[in-house]
Amino acid sequence: MILLNYIMHNFILISTVFFTTIASEFAFNTAQGTTSSVPLEKYFALLIILAVFSTIRSNFWRRLSMNFTLGLSFFQMCHILYYSVPIYPNALYLFFAEISEISATLSQELDVLILPFVIVAPLLAFNIYIDKKAQDLKTFRWVHWIFILYFIYNPMRTYATGNTWGRQPSTQEFMGMNVYLSFSYFAGRLLPAKIMGINNQKFSKPEVKFTKTQPRDFNIILVLGESLTPNHMSLFGYERETTPYLKSLKDDENFSYFRGIASGVSTDVALALFMNNTYGVRGSEDVIKGERCLFKLAKESGFTTHFYSTQSKQQLRYVINSICPSFIDDYKDLYILDPEIDDPDTASDLTSIDYLPSQMQGNHFYVLHQRGTHGPYNLRYPQYEAKFEITGDFQKDRVNHYDNGVVQFDKYMEKLINKIKVYDRSTLIVYLSDHGEGLGEENVWGHAVLRRPSFEIPILFYQHKIDDIQELKRLPENPTQFTLSLLISSFLGHKPERNIFITPVDYTILANDIDGFAGFLNTVFNNGELIEIERADI
Repeated sequence: MILLNYIMHNFILISTVFFTTIASEFAFNTAQGTTSSVPLEKYFALLIILAVFSTIRSNFWRRLSMNFTLGLSFFQMCHILYYSVPIYPNALYLFFAEISEISATLSQELDVLILPFVIVAPLLAFNIYIDKKAQDLKTFRWVHWIFILYFIYNPMRTYATGNTWGRQPSTQEFMGMNVYLSFSYFAGRLLPAKIMGINNQKFSKPEVKFTKTQPRDFNIILVLGESLTPNHMSLFGYERETTPYLKSLKDDENFSYFRGIASGVSTDVALALFMNNTYGVRGSEDVIKGERCLFKLAKESGFTTHFYSTQSKQQLRYVINSICPSFIDDYKDLYILDPEIDDPDTASDLTSIDYLPSQMQGNHFYVLHQRGTHGPYNLRYPQYEAKFEITGDFQKDRVNHYDNGVVQFDKYMEKLINKIKVYDRSTLIVYLSDHGEGLGEENVWGHAVLRRPSFEIPILFYQHKIDDIQELKRLPENPTQFTLSLLISSFLGHKPERNIFITPVDYTILANDIDGFAGFLNTVFNNGELIEIERADI
């Protein structure tokens, strides 16, 4: 009976903290008009962690450890309300480096504290009250060391191994856990770099200022591709006929195409920089603030904003937080677009086009995010539509599978262009890939390698019922993603106070770390053509 009494008190405490933690997230998401993407296994993990920590004998350590996630969520909520994005590791560095400036700013913006306080404070107080009442807990003297060791384990692992867990917030973690993971990356990666004098502040920061103007009189459909290289598109001279439709548009005055340059060689880095009008080692500072995010700029100009992705929430977990989701009016991921799908890697990008309206009234800014030609390549096209025969030779078939995926992309663009051709409203399609893809060129397979196949991307434009867009004629031979985001911003009614047709002399291409710690490429352009790259490290 005594043991049962112990177990019952532990169970009550565990259940209370578990449900208050979940309730805080639900309340905040409801107030923000968003939904949680945390998968079921994370709830089980939280339950197990709370069960372990409920056996800590010290009142102080038990209450601290059990309410750790809930308490940290307060700071995450405040940050989201003020900046519209979660806390990044670099935000923690900026907090300590610029604490006086931040304090002065927050003193005038205390309203952002109200909702988080109203949600979190009563729940914390209730948890502590239940803990005090639960006197007959089954506890052990040494269990608090599990919490202490776990707290320091992740930063130490990051420092020792270069592990990147926590470098960007994930939509599949609880808010408080995201704060801890950001802290882990800050403490294990950024802070040691600062202490050792490895300081990214020595690099120039992209300076972008906008003048508010009238937006252009057309809707914009921005297609964000995935892992597409111009080297395997017949439009760009590839010997295989992978893009016959796009190639047929070469002489169409409404069609323009370029061999572009990405800002990074991984999706989460490149898209975060592109969507926030920035680039380079210090670009993460702009991502954190979200002030130049394309969705935000579109909303400020009166556009209705849409984000349709044929990727799952799990695949989007490091992307969504970087694109200011609070400014998206109409959000659809894969399981909304295609709720019956079993394997997200087999998703058809054509699905998102079916959700476009038959006509558009008013100003709209659509972002159609693809699964594209990302691996596994053999799942990126219906097998019965294979144009290039699968031979059984592993290396050759990697290329054959990929090229069949490129054929599907060509069909996608044909369907999209034909869709807008019936619109009464003027519409501009802009396509770019997040990064390139290597299929053996320069010994590169895949991406995330700081070599040309990983950062060369196709950039496409198609104009419907639009008088000549002079800006497209002035684009350089190799436009960067930074140039493209500035151009789109100008179409949205935010004119950059700089010459967007001249590539910045300090334009850099990042590897898979948004703060530059995985290395980057310095670039040299001549008359808009990329002529030289050089690997560098912070």
